[in-house]
Amino acid sequence: MIRVATTLLVFTTLGRLAFLSEGLPQADAQPPGGSPVNPPPASPEQTVKLRVASWNLESGDSNPEVLGREMAIKQGVDLWGLSEVNVRFLPILERGAEDGENADFAAINGTTGDEDRLVILYDRGEFLTLGERIELREVMVGNPGLRAPLAQRFRIRKTGQEFLFMVNHLKRGGAQNPERHEQAKRLNAWARGQTTPIIAVGDYNFDYDVRRGDEGPPHRDRGFDLLTANQVFTWVKPERLLKTHSDASVNSILDFVFISKPPANWSLKSVILDRERDAPATAFGYRDDSQESDHRPIDAVITIDTRGLRDTVAGSNATMRSDAARRNELVKQIEKLEAELKTLRDALKKTEGSEPSSPPPTKPRR
Repeated sequence: MIRVATTLLVFTTLGRLAFLSEGLPQADAQPPGGSPVNPPPASPEQTVKLRVASWNLESGDSNPEVLGREMAIKQGVDLWGLSEVNVRFLPILERGAEDGENADFAAINGTTGDEDRLVILYDRGEFLTLGERIELREVMVGNPGLRAPLAQRFRIRKTGQEFLFMVNHLKRGGAQNPERHEQAKRLNAWARGQTTPIIAVGDYNFDYDVRRGDEGPPHRDRGFDLLTANQVFTWVKPERLLKTHSDASVNSILDFVFISKPPANWSLKSVILDRERDAPATAFGYRDDSQESDHRPIDAVITIDTRGLRDTVAGSNATMRSDAARRNELVKQIEKLEAELKTLRDALKKTEGSEPSSPPPTKPRR
């Protein structure tokens, strides 16, 4: 009977331990919503603004010193997406990005395109890089003369939010070029598989007619529709449309800023910029020479509302603190029960062989 009673006590204690263990919060459990908690914004202000810019620099027919000065004029740009860059002149462009900014810029270089490379310049103080650069060689569609889209994953230091920044330079060619269409389709397919926001800038050669592009092809290249199919990408459309290439024979926009999967607390506004000033372009046409790029730069300002982000962070942190307190309480109870269980097991061992054997059966009388 002693052994039976002790065994029952052991099983009862084990049951209580199992019940308590089920109630323990998991050490790697995600906070409500299923995603990691963003750190609180560094600034007490209600919004954080980031400025990105895109520019085709016309490598081989422009002066990098002039381009560097024109980049320096455009103050407050945190992230540049550049195309047609001769990397020999990259230090000049990097100095232009830093000039007057009190910032330290770093370069991420593409490896395709010979002397017409894709480059990302980013402010180290604003962004943290995550992982290695990404080059989508499949978007070159087997043509070694094309450039692989260049992308990098960043974390915004002030908000903790992550996004992919991509710069593209799609095939020029003739109107409705099939290779450009295939490039657009493959970019769309790649973006569908991503889970973070994507800011995609560059020279897409979509020939979006300034006056009639909204009517669709043939007033814009079909690649625009293939890239934005199923609302995978959305054009951050400038308020005023002006041609972005100096060629007098075209009346179209070649350079764009697209967004994919933007967070609810992001709003974006884009402007077609003047080359020589940090201001919206106003003249419809303009001339090219051997000093300046034949393209106009495009910028986009991203305004991030951090109020909701702070509320979310505070609520998630409070939940995590509550879970931690509950965990500590349960751990203490388990430790107490484990000590009790050890005592019971020791008692059980002592009872082994201590019970008297059953008396032999008596012979019935005849």
